[in-house]
Amino acid sequence: MKLIENFIYGLPKDHILREVYDNRNMIFANSFLHGLETALFNLKTVEKKAYDDFVLHKLRAAKGNSFDMHSLISSLCELGIMNSFIKNSKKRESFAYEPKLRDDNNKNVEFTIVINRIKYNIEVKSPNFEHYNEKLNMLVQKHGSVMYYETRMFDLTKEEKAKNMTATDSKVKDFLLDANNKFPFISGKEKEINILFICWNDNTDQPCTALKYPLHGLLTKNSWYKDAKGKAVTFDNIDFIFISDLYQNILVHMLSGEIPLPGLLTGVPYFERNERFMFPINKLNPFILPFSRNVLIKPEKEIDEADIFNIPIAFSDQYVQIVDEAYVSNNCNEIKISYL
Repeated sequence: MKLIENFIYGLPKDHILREVYDNRNMIFANSFLHGLETALFNLKTVEKKAYDDFVLHKLRAAKGNSFDMHSLISSLCELGIMNSFIKNSKKRESFAYEPKLRDDNNKNVEFTIVINRIKYNIEVKSPNFEHYNEKLNMLVQKHGSVMYYETRMFDLTKEEKAKNMTATDSKVKDFLLDANNKFPFISGKEKEINILFICWNDNTDQPCTALKYPLHGLLTKNSWYKDAKGKAVTFDNIDFIFISDLYQNILVHMLSGEIPLPGLLTGVPYFERNERFMFPINKLNPFILPFSRNVLIKPEKEIDEADIFNIPIAFSDQYVQIVDEAYVSNNCNEIKISYL
C-alpha cells in the first residue's frame, strides 16, 4: 500500500483513516484500504489534479487540528463514484474533474466522462446527518421514543416539530436546485446525460419519499415547492437521479475491522447482500458502486435502456429498482418510530 502510506501518516493522529491503516492486518480494514488505494491509483492515472485534490484536501477533511467525519465520508462517496465510472470507460482520457459546464454561473459538477459514446455529467450529494442524529438521540433519550414524519402531509404545531423528527425534503430540494444549476441544458445535438447521485444512510426511504410521495413529492405534479405563480418548480436539467446507500456502506466497511458489522446493527445489509463476494476478501470493494444498492427515481421522460446499461450501478445479474409514486405509496412509510 505504498501509494497511500505516506498520505495516511500525514493525517492527524485521530483521523479515522489512520486508525484503519494501523489495523490493516484485520480482514475488512485491509480490503477497505485496498479499495481506497485502487480508486486513488485509477484517479491518478486519468488526472493528477484530481488525485492531488483528494489526498491533499478532500480526504484530509480538516476541521481544526482534527477532521470532519461527514466531509470525509462525502469525499469517499465521490471517489467511489468516480472510480466506478473510470473503470467502466474505454475512453478514460475523456475524464474531466470539476468542469464548469455553463456560462451563466461559476458552479462545477463533480466530473464528466464518456462511456460508449455517451458523455455523462455527474454530480454527487450527501447530507450531513450530524445535527439530525444529535436531535434524534436527544429526543429518544428524553422521551424513550421519537416519531419521524417523513412527509409534509402532517400539519404539525411548533411544539410537535420540536418533539419529533420532521421531513428531510428541504435538504433534498436544495440538492436538486444546486445540481440543476450546475448541469447544462441538453440540446440533443450530441448524446449527453446529466446524473445526480444522492448518497444516503440506511434510511433511503427518506429521499425516495421526498421525491415521489404522490401528495407533494418534489418530482410530482403536486410538489410542495412552487414558484411565485404557484406552479410546481421543475428541475429540467437533471436527467437521472439515483439514491444510493453508499454513504452508509463506506462507513460500515471502514469500521468493520475483523468482523463484518451485521445489517441488524448498521441498518444496511451490505455484507449480507454481497456474501458471494466475501472471499477472496479483496473482491468486496465499497468504492465500486454495484456493491451498494442504487435505485433510480423514475424520470418524466422515457428511459432508454442503453443509457442506463452504461452506468455502473449494478452487476449484470442484479435488478435496478425504479422508484415511482406507486412504489413510494406501497413501500415507504409516512411515519416511523424509534425506541430507546
